[in-house]
Amino acid sequence: MVKHNNTDLWYDEKYPLSTGCGTCPDLSLCGGLRIETQPENCMCFCQRDPKNPCAAVCKCNTKTFVARLREVGGWELVLSKTRRRQAISLPSCVPMIRSKSKRSYPLKEECIAIPLRQVMSTKTGLLRVRSREELCSRFLIDFSAKIILSGVHTDPFLESYWEKGRRAPHFIEGLAALEVDLVTTPNFSVFPNVPRWDNFHNMKRIAICWHELAAAGLPAALHINGRTNRDFERWTDFVIEHDEVTVLSFEFQTGPGIPERAPWYVKELNLLARKVERPLSIVIHGGINYFGDLRQAYDQVALITSTPALKASHFQQLDVQPNFKLCSHRATRNLSRDMDMLLKHNIAAYGRLVCGKNPTAA
Repeated sequence: MVKHNNTDLWYDEKYPLSTGCGTCPDLSLCGGLRIETQPENCMCFCQRDPKNPCAAVCKCNTKTFVARLREVGGWELVLSKTRRRQAISLPSCVPMIRSKSKRSYPLKEECIAIPLRQVMSTKTGLLRVRSREELCSRFLIDFSAKIILSGVHTDPFLESYWEKGRRAPHFIEGLAALEVDLVTTPNFSVFPNVPRWDNFHNMKRIAICWHELAAAGLPAALHINGRTNRDFERWTDFVIEHDEVTVLSFEFQTGPGIPERAPWYVKELNLLARKVERPLSIVIHGGINYFGDLRQAYDQVALITSTPALKASHFQQLDVQPNFKLCSHRATRNLSRDMDMLLKHNIAAYGRLVCGKNPTAA
């Protein structure tokens, strides 16, 4: 996940189609580029130099391009259907826990998120825990809590998941043995400054990862990511075709969270939900300011936040001001001596912030 703030590379229908897109054989799949800089086509983003080929999935490097195309079985989002699972009930605010963090007692919340990165070795791809009991013990959370494993992370982990994790012996079966309530698929990056085939490759990898989890019977949230409205149209068609998709995932922590760009993503996500014409839930990583807008189109919106635990680990106390602004300060003496109480306080404060900013979340 690399943050991009290249506003002149953002897709916008107000711009004309790039001149070279009209003759491209992949136009129906891509939809073409409409951006301020008006490049001839996406090959203008090829990063090759005299000594090195382009690092992206690009036709300038034929061998790698063909290997990536075969790796995912083509760019089309076409996969077999899987078994439909019962929809999960989610709270509006889900704290993310990365460790025990000096706590003494199991954290008891309705729902808790854990990074998938924390339960998978990036060196071997093997899982670090073998059961729900071990998972709860490792992170010191109450056994009764709903657990979300979040696949949202940085690119090095995502590549490790693709190359090692999912290919490790009994990896998917091991995830199923954890009996978690939801797994959000990896959020492979869809950058605005690469040839479009790189976007197609990562979108297909997202779909494949979701399909592998869902086919094994795991409750999986399909992560949505795109660069153009055509990308979101393709995701819409995929979700319509796969009625077993009941939960989506999206992250507002990098490029999509830029205030000037986030409304475009919200619009596309809501358009997707309305076209599907069946109840959908969405798990968002960050993006509290867009909770209310998404709630207009989604049956449930669950916001995953690491802020309460992060602040508690630095002995910072969260409080919500009357104007619904979050403030943090050195924890009071009583709370600073009890990490369990401080974390509970911070989670409750952030929950009040979500409900205060978005009355429908209450």
